[in-house]
Amino acid sequence: MEHIDYVEAMAQINMDRFRELTEKYPPAYRDLIRLVIPIITYYYGAGSEKLLEKTLEKLRIDETNEENATFESLEKSCWPKNMVDKNAEEVGLMDIAAGVYNAMPILSVQNGSVVLDGELCDIFVEPLEYTHDGISNFIHELLHAMKSTRNQFEITTDDKGMQSVTARMGLFHKTHRLSVLEDGKIQLDGNDEQGNKSEFNRGIEEAINTFDEFVLMSRLLEIPVDSFPKDLQYIILNMPEEERRAGNDSDFPTGLRYLFTIYYYLFKDKKLDQRIRAAQLSGDPQAYNSLRKFFNSTMDNSQEDSWGELNVKMDEVLAWFYEHNKDQKLSLKSITELRNKKDNLEAIIVEYLEKAKIRDSKDINESAEEI
Repeated sequence: MEHIDYVEAMAQINMDRFRELTEKYPPAYRDLIRLVIPIITYYYGAGSEKLLEKTLEKLRIDETNEENATFESLEKSCWPKNMVDKNAEEVGLMDIAAGVYNAMPILSVQNGSVVLDGELCDIFVEPLEYTHDGISNFIHELLHAMKSTRNQFEITTDDKGMQSVTARMGLFHKTHRLSVLEDGKIQLDGNDEQGNKSEFNRGIEEAINTFDEFVLMSRLLEIPVDSFPKDLQYIILNMPEEERRAGNDSDFPTGLRYLFTIYYYLFKDKKLDQRIRAAQLSGDPQAYNSLRKFFNSTMDNSQEDSWGELNVKMDEVLAWFYEHNKDQKLSLKSITELRNKKDNLEAIIVEYLEKAKIRDSKDINESAEEI
């Protein structure tokens, strides 16, 4: 793994500005963010400093407390008074999460139409413990926030005049249908007309984010402690020795560990990863379409959407793990179902990597002919 000169990396960025932006956070999280900023900006490269700065300008960190003891209650406390979640009573993912990045639009009604006035961006966490898991979980949510900063919300109107708002978190998109109730409040419905959730690409986004979390934690823990600013050294010094290690994937929930492995193989195709990062960090529809076309072109499928198929399969695998997260014992039927989902997903990955090799060999031959 590439070595990072931590002091040099810190010298290349405007830490005074970041100290100013992080002063509003709980002390433990404030210090942790200041610690990982040079690692994050070094990892993501050009433009990431400005992106992270923009993220922190609007990001809030909310810790659980006696009044709001769960992430669900924290979310409800943040909802604008003029908005109603039609699916609020449904069981969500927050009850199995170690932290949550939560963004919601600020909406109002003007001339009979819903308009976007702004956005609320929060990370819901428990009071920070200086353990491997505590630090790693927060880095995971901070990366979600950074990848959502640009073009996070969009309101569209269909042919029937029905409005929807789509939230973006990296490559993940979730759409809520909008309606104005009799009392003037705006209702958000996260299900489509058939009652299914209107979202896609959750699986690949979680896979990439977990991959990045793993890499950044590895780099953090290999930095000599005496390279840290004096007031931050205790974060590592107080960490139990057995936790000061990198490369042990047992910290990840089973589902994320599997998807992390899947992206590890896709990451080997640097041409694909470059396009994924461009779409993920920018939120630019053109960058996303370029990514889709590149993947489909490599698969040599002009008539089929292999990229869409890949993401459907990844979403299905992640949904299975979420559904069975608390099961103490799995039935043979459930295990067989998972095995089939994994086989279908892995078949696409294997086929893509084989065709990527053919693509690259063609590129090399064409370059040689031009010379």
